[in-house]
Amino acid sequence: MLEEKIFNTGTVSINYGEGPASGPPLVLLHGAGGRWISFRTVIPQLVKDWHVYALDHRGHGLSGRLPGTYRILDYAQDAIAFVQNQISSPAHLWGQSLGATVSIAVAAQAPESVRAVVLEEPGLEFEELGPLGAYIRQMRELAASGRPAEALFANVADMTIEVPGLDDPVRLGDARDEAYLRFIAECLSQLEPEVLDVILAGQLGEGWDLEASLRRVFCPALFMQGDPALGGLEDQDAERAARLLPQGMLVKIQGAGHVIHRTKTEAALKAALEFLESV
Repeated sequence: MLEEKIFNTGTVSINYGEGPASGPPLVLLHGAGGRWISFRTVIPQLVKDWHVYALDHRGHGLSGRLPGTYRILDYAQDAIAFVQNQISSPAHLWGQSLGATVSIAVAAQAPESVRAVVLEEPGLEFEELGPLGAYIRQMRELAASGRPAEALFANVADMTIEVPGLDDPVRLGDARDEAYLRFIAECLSQLEPEVLDVILAGQLGEGWDLEASLRRVFCPALFMQGDPALGGLEDQDAERAARLLPQGMLVKIQGAGHVIHRTKTEAALKAALEFLESV
């Protein structure tokens, strides 16, 4: 799919996948606890017309570990170093969840290096996790076990998640297919537990001002929102964040959860590509 390579920022090594030089540069940034391969549903289409780069954040996948440096600003510095040193022209960014929040920081801090951003369900709240906290604590326990992916598979299936509209948590193995469960097991087997400790402690956004950064994203920005009934951002939160973007456009993808490109792949591709090709 993509050829894996290593980029050294001077502080930490970043693992990334790179596709053929089929067009303008497009950098993919995944969510917390994931890996670049979380974009595997959309990469085959993207590589046809884009020069795709997909990064593992520090502490994730095959990227380096650096204790005490797992906050938005830390991830953003890695991405800025990457686009400024590995890409010769301003890059287009597509981030999901944590990756979308990092994309906001990158575009605000290095505007000359970013042509446009796709913000898929960015994290907007860093202190109040709500029901998500219980799920992250389960992830943290498995990530800290040090066991390989195959050994974690059954435990991942037994994790529970809150489902909108249901009173009781649902077993992950009853809500997701085997391929997804194996993907989660692989990600957790390669995850630095401190990444999740920072999130659980409400420290992810320390030293960073989300609202001020949104106001400084002067490039075109597509804000993709999932369905609140399926775990997507609430309408008022998405609408307010999108209004702060000087050139922001909000698109709500009906029937999509938090990971829009997985639950509604074709709709995510259509919205993202129509936007990217227009800027």
